[in-house]
Amino acid sequence: MNKYKTIILLGVLNVIHGGIHIFQFLQSMALAYYYNIEGREHNWLHGILEHPVTGFVMGFVGFLTLGIGYRDYKHHKNNKCVDN
Repeated sequence: MNKYKTIILLGVLNVIHGGIHIFQFLQSMALAYYYNIEGREHNWLHGILEHPVTGFVMGFVGFLTLGIGYRDYKHHKNNKCVDN
């Protein structure tokens, strides 16, 4: 039973990880749009996306997903897992 909980947890973390990548893509698109189309005026969206707290959160999530990815790599390398 514990094995299934671990698999479900990893699946949920992978969905969150993918969602964060989608958010980062949308963030990049929004920054590029407001920088090139709207000019160099600062607006509320630019302020949120360029805020240091947003950078800290994205950095923390990056380190977290890096750690999860490394542990997954070690698991598959050591156990010779075959994904279907």
